[in-house]
Amino acid sequence: MNIDEEYKKMLLKHIDQFEIKEYESKYQNQVMCLGIKTLADEVDEENRYVELKILAETFSKNLKEEYKKPESKMWILVNGNLVYGYTSIIKDHIRGFYVIPQLRGTGLATKLLKKIISFSVYDDIFLKVVHYNKRARNFYLKNGFKDVEDFYENNGNLKITVMKFSKTN
Repeated sequence: MNIDEEYKKMLLKHIDQFEIKEYESKYQNQVMCLGIKTLADEVDEENRYVELKILAETFSKNLKEEYKKPESKMWILVNGNLVYGYTSIIKDHIRGFYVIPQLRGTGLATKLLKKIISFSVYDDIFLKVVHYNKRARNFYLKNGFKDVEDFYENNGNLKITVMKFSKTN
């Protein structure tokens, strides 16, 4: 068994101790590290450096600014004082969704997604995902999101897919 498998095994022993809490700024450094680590694991190998640099800069800026906005809400997935996942929404747009790879497939990411969807007062909820991130796109599709459109950022170097969840369907 490798270290990731051992870590996952240890986490799964305590799966019932994970909880979803409202974000507090005292968790900012952990959320930053988690977001950047997750991005590093998910970006396309061919465009890894360009994508990671752009995404890390955007993530850092958004995290510092967004949690202060009255129309935004953030939650974290925690066990004790350690953060294992994060999500935020501003109005009808999910702005970030990160769960460590070792907890994927446990149902915790789905609970976190349902939490943010249930919070929104909007019937339609949108998010953007790096098109090459097949795992994330498949997760959202499995949870009722549909592809809306693709566009490019960073002078055409980064393909983004807009996805939509409709509460009325």
